[in-house]
Amino acid sequence: MSSDHPPAEEKHHLRISLGILFFLLIILMAVITVGIVSLRSLISHDEAVTRAWGEIQLVQDSRRELLTDVIGELEVARYTLTWRDRWREAREEADTAPTFSDEVPAFANLDVVTDRFLLEIRQSPGIDSLQSVVVSIEEVERLNARLGSARYTYNEQVREYQGQRERIPIRWFARLFGFGDVPEYLRIVVR
Repeated sequence: MSSDHPPAEEKHHLRISLGILFFLLIILMAVITVGIVSLRSLISHDEAVTRAWGEIQLVQDSRRELLTDVIGELEVARYTLTWRDRWREAREEADTAPTFSDEVPAFANLDVVTDRFLLEIRQSPGIDSLQSVVVSIEEVERLNARLGSARYTYNEQVREYQGQRERIPIRWFARLFGFGDVPEYLRIVVR
């Protein structure tokens, strides 16, 4: 006598298997949900780092334009500046850095060279007689203060991003989605 209905024991095993499958499906959905939320958070942190770096680039560009003008005025006035060429080399290195990871230390090097260059200009005899240079140098110093604030903001954003990137489960997927290390913007020694 054959029956179309499975015996009670088979029904019981089927219910247990379906229960386990349902439980695993719920866990999988939870992991996916947490992963999506974490990924969105990582994207938000990545965008904050990008905005902070944009501010640094804006200040660097403004400072570069001012210093280029100052150099032109000093050359017309026949001042000899030993740090001028090092500043131009550091600026070129920062402008042509092939990747973001190369650009950050190049900008940090440019900061140090700029500070030395400004010191040399300020200590040049008779510099106070060139009023436009003095005004430009004061503006560069204001930009340096703004740059310090922008650097602090950038570094804070990088630390938050790195912390978020290292959290589980996002750490498993971060590199897969292109979220790598981001360098901090630290002051470095002049080469």
